[in-house]
Amino acid sequence: MGGRELYRLDPSQEQAASHGRGAALVLAGPGSGKTRTLIERVVRLLETEAPERVTLVTFSVKAAGEMAARLSGRVARLPQIKTLHALALSLLMQTEHPPRVIDEEVEEGYRAEWQQQHGSEEGFEEWLAAEGLVSLRTLVPRALAALDDPALLQWARERCEWLLVDEFQDTDAEQLALLQKLCPPGGHFYAVGDANQQIYGWRGALPEVMERFVEAYQPVVYRLSRSYRSPESILKVARLVLPSPIAGSPGGAPPVWQVLDNPWAEAAWVVRIIQHEGFAPSEVAILVRSRQQIGPIEEALLKAGLPYALVGGVALEKRREVQAFLALLKLAVLDQPPVDLAARILPLVPGLGMAGLRRLLEAGGRLEEAMQSLKLPRVDLEQQRLVGGYIQWVRNVLQEIPREALPEVLEELLEGGRGLLMGYLEKLGNAPERWGRLQRLPLLAREWLERNDLEASFFPVSLFLGADASEGVRLSTIHAAKGLEWPVVFIPGLVQGVFPIGGEQTSLEEERRLLYVAITRAQERLFLSRFRFSLNGKPTQPSSLLPWEGEGDGIVLPKAA
Repeated sequence: MGGRELYRLDPSQEQAASHGRGAALVLAGPGSGKTRTLIERVVRLLETEAPERVTLVTFSVKAAGEMAARLSGRVARLPQIKTLHALALSLLMQTEHPPRVIDEEVEEGYRAEWQQQHGSEEGFEEWLAAEGLVSLRTLVPRALAALDDPALLQWARERCEWLLVDEFQDTDAEQLALLQKLCPPGGHFYAVGDANQQIYGWRGALPEVMERFVEAYQPVVYRLSRSYRSPESILKVARLVLPSPIAGSPGGAPPVWQVLDNPWAEAAWVVRIIQHEGFAPSEVAILVRSRQQIGPIEEALLKAGLPYALVGGVALEKRREVQAFLALLKLAVLDQPPVDLAARILPLVPGLGMAGLRRLLEAGGRLEEAMQSLKLPRVDLEQQRLVGGYIQWVRNVLQEIPREALPEVLEELLEGGRGLLMGYLEKLGNAPERWGRLQRLPLLAREWLERNDLEASFFPVSLFLGADASEGVRLSTIHAAKGLEWPVVFIPGLVQGVFPIGGEQTSLEEERRLLYVAITRAQERLFLSRFRFSLNGKPTQPSSLLPWEGEGDGIVLPKAA
């Protein structure tokens, strides 16, 4: 299946890949070749073990696909390669009544209907289970409970006799309990992780998961401490944040540190550097601590005409307020809209649930006509008629305007719908910020006009038609950048309250690990920046996570742009 000489490992990787029986813990720094080592471990394992008895658990669907692709051609048959949630689902599919998986949006729709009918959430979880429904949120605990069946437990343990788990440091308590149930102490449990990259404490990852594993399994410990991703110039900055044994190749371009006036100036600076240095957009990542930073950067990229894709966080088109507004526009141009699309306007009409919505859709004619004429029990009739009238107005406007007038008309449509939307935005919280995001839609409309020759009425249903995300700048939260790498990385917003994020629940240690992860995504160039004044004009303090020696001292300024 391909000679080992083609897949040479360094000495520390070779030791880890050659592990024998029993438990092992591989401590792998960023860019240290852990995936290569893990692949080689599986290849060697399958030389003597049946693939049906080997399970490889990855941290994402993408990682699982990459593992499978790299193993294909090197082994006769692939082992089981799954995310932990997919593994949990595979266990539940072996039960007497296999469940149907629903996403968060569907679960919340059912929850809203349940609350409307029963006045509280009491009994909702039991109803979901009785209906044979399971959400991503409940997959792992439901699978853990199912393993109380001795026959299922035996079946599962046979398939996890050799259990390999990547990104082990981000395991939470329920996930750890499931893994230990599948491969208990004394078994062949091979864990790969890095305590410096544990960044999911906010969603339950155990800070002491490595210590618990060592205590329970007494594993052989291996260390991968050479980075094949980042040069020493970048790793020196990483070690300012967290002490680490990881070492890179000598040299490398010095990181750039910059101070700007405010987040808008910072965003403009990032775009100027990308353009001035001639970086290919697909080689660049802008990594932010939180979604609140995305707005100014997204607008700067749009204004500059730079293609971009949101790798993490919530893309503009995925925001609830944007989805609700776009749903109003889509309903105006579709004669027979699907139920799930129409359901996006339910929050705009108090008292309207799925049952009432179906009555409106089945009334014949267009939805907006039914909304203005049909009276439903327990529904705010005035608001129902206002929403129907708005949809009718949008339909008439979009059918009549010339293409080039779309951005200006979109501003008019937003203002005309402000009264309908504002109550919903206030319920969601941060209403001014959400309204600001809606006001960026005209910018998208201008970009859409340049990309398509369609009539204006097609805008709501083809907003992202032709957008090539694969060639764009990656605008990403750091959490979503885990496991990824780019030649050029920007880390903006290095001020107190932004990075580290504010709040009493903030763990400075986890904030340090987040910054460490962000820095070590860079392969060649690293740009760090902060701003003197926030969006509301208040002075800021430099981030405590890095040493800032002053406004100019110790800061390497970029070329004039």
